[in-house]
Amino acid sequence: MIISSMATLANHFTSGMDRELTLDGSGKEDASPPIIRSVAMSANIASTVQEEVKHLIKVNPLPSESVTRYEVEASSEISEDNSDFSDTYSVGHDFPSIDLHSVSICSHVLSNDDDSIVSVMVLSRWDDIMGPRTIRVWLPENVADDGGSLDAETVKFTTPRSVKTACQFSCPHRMSSKCNKMLLMKAIKYVTSHTVNYTCVTGTSTPDQISSAIFVVPDLDMVAQSLMFHVPLSGSSPYSLALLVKYSKYSRFLPMRQLCQHWLERLSVRLADFLLSVTDFHGMEGIEIPPSTMVDTWMVEMSNMLTSLEVNGLRDLTALQSYLSVTTLGNPIIERAVTSHLQTAGCTIVMGNNTTEVNSVIAFLALFLDDEARHCSRFVCSGQKHTFQIGLFLQGLLLDEFGCRDLSSEELLDNPLPATWVDLSKSAGVATAIRQGLPLHLHQNKADHSESIMRVFKGESSLVRGLIRDLRQLPSNQWSGVVSMFMQQLYKLASTLLSVVHWNGVPSSSDRAKNSSDNPTIRHLCATLHVDDSTFLIVLALADKLRPGAYRLVMEGCAE
Repeated sequence: MIISSMATLANHFTSGMDRELTLDGSGKEDASPPIIRSVAMSANIASTVQEEVKHLIKVNPLPSESVTRYEVEASSEISEDNSDFSDTYSVGHDFPSIDLHSVSICSHVLSNDDDSIVSVMVLSRWDDIMGPRTIRVWLPENVADDGGSLDAETVKFTTPRSVKTACQFSCPHRMSSKCNKMLLMKAIKYVTSHTVNYTCVTGTSTPDQISSAIFVVPDLDMVAQSLMFHVPLSGSSPYSLALLVKYSKYSRFLPMRQLCQHWLERLSVRLADFLLSVTDFHGMEGIEIPPSTMVDTWMVEMSNMLTSLEVNGLRDLTALQSYLSVTTLGNPIIERAVTSHLQTAGCTIVMGNNTTEVNSVIAFLALFLDDEARHCSRFVCSGQKHTFQIGLFLQGLLLDEFGCRDLSSEELLDNPLPATWVDLSKSAGVATAIRQGLPLHLHQNKADHSESIMRVFKGESSLVRGLIRDLRQLPSNQWSGVVSMFMQQLYKLASTLLSVVHWNGVPSSSDRAKNSSDNPTIRHLCATLHVDDSTFLIVLALADKLRPGAYRLVMEGCAE
């Protein structure tokens, strides 16, 4: 909304040229009123004029304009009571309300379960005239069921400070439905204005650059992770996709930030293609997007994935004890499963017909993961339909009545890490029970591969074999301590490998054999570390975790 404003400027701001025009022939100053200049500005700009232009005396909209009025007066210093809050939340601002029931901008499709940590997902866009704009919001279904809309007085005078004062603590669970909805609206505005702003068009970001940020705002009961991307509409239009989580879930959300980052990147690519198709078909230049079941499905998929981690997640080691079973170590494929599991940096898919058996293997493999990876892993639950979710470290899949479970090659390649495929239903046929994805340096190329991306894995680490032999002599409640010392040994080997590569370097790719097993450099590194080939790939995967790019450097050599 563009409003016409009349600004009365103080006399000491009048230029010398203007003074000459107001003098009569006798040299005396005319008694005419000060110069009045018409200023046209958007509603978003008018709402922030008070902070940006302190000397502006008064700004009034025309009577024919909307009821929403932005009266900007000579502002005094912010009171001490509100000194720790941004001017965005000051009472003097009429909050530009968002109709949470409008189908044109909101989709109420997210899960409203108590276990869901996703509050809202927001798609924003920078507009050269209007500034930051919210063009699409995905909300839980229960937001649509809450009757009534926020009245103007509630929106204007209920601030996070007043809510906190009334409660004495920032406890959103004690707030009314209107207060919760008000905080949600302000959180959406906060994310929109802080993710797409003037920095998008001032040269500080390029169209090929993807920037992300995390916002923690307790007074809005919000933790947000956003990703800014560009869509080539009329040049390069900056967009932002943000995930909002309740502040009470902050400790649970923090270990999953890398997982959410990958999902936001994946969704941004899909949304960019969708926005281009909408522009070509409707010619709307990305200003708004129509309701789309396909886009809603993408958002629901991410929300359900995070909910499944909340319900069936592994979390801490104490929760694994009830799933550990001595029979797991009696499985003839367990040595190869652990070896491949470590070579693929802990990313493993366990499939089987029995829920207990699948969860037992998942719990054992989880002992080799760190805390952050365990937070991004989950058990399989009987009676629930589980599908492969990109970005998870450990996950289980139950085979159907035909003993099949489809895995898309596209999804496996889109996964951040190569995966290990453990099929417990083929324990009798040991040869094909373990499959492994492409090596890390080939998996990261994301190129088309004519051969199968899941190859039969037959390797077995001597160190892993010795570990399993020792664990069979101990009760399951002592396994975690032994595995922890085993992982410390592997990390020491990884640090040693990085030191050797740092001081000695690696030959260029032109001097190296195509087969890594025949490569003299790898043979030398294996001899230096006193490990076999399978153990070396485990150490190399851990080294890449400590120093990203180490795997490619060792396997491919320095670029010429």
